[in-house]
Amino acid sequence: MLRNTESASATTSAAPEAEPPATQSATGLHLGNTSDNPQQETESLSENTEPEETPRMSQATFSVTQQVQELQLNGEWLASLEAMNRLYNNFEQLNSLEQVTLLNFYTNALIQLKMWQEAISVFTLMLTVPDLRSDLNARTLIALGQLHSRENEPEAARAYLEEWLIMHGDQPEYADQQARVEELLSEL
Repeated sequence: MLRNTESASATTSAAPEAEPPATQSATGLHLGNTSDNPQQETESLSENTEPEETPRMSQATFSVTQQVQELQLNGEWLASLEAMNRLYNNFEQLNSLEQVTLLNFYTNALIQLKMWQEAISVFTLMLTVPDLRSDLNARTLIALGQLHSRENEPEAARAYLEEWLIMHGDQPEYADQQARVEELLSEL
């Protein structure tokens, strides 16, 4: 999927500043509630509440995601992409928790590297992960709206933001985000 990490280095003259993912990224995209420590939330990325059905991260996947997290926290975005690409080779064999964790780390790196189209692809893939938590779905739809808007694709941006309103607009826990979505729609 994201094999050509050399093209990313050609578009960035220097490595981005070492900065853990934050709600407001250096690129200006507001991606919702991202964590300063992405790994800390990976145990609960699935909506399944049945203990016996809750996916668990394998030791091999956990090791890779720990390495990726360390690379990202040190601002080594291209190296983190290379590590994720090795894990992505077995994407279909990963459970939903492992898939969404991997995709979250991909989006962190791609946004830092300003690889907008690749970030769109990864966020779109995230929407296909089974049992995606509601808050991650909301974050993903907003991010897709912002990225498509940034890429001068207003119809696609509008579609994702309107989907957000349909899915999350009447839920009280998303009241703060609703104002942002409405603002983004008014700017299209």
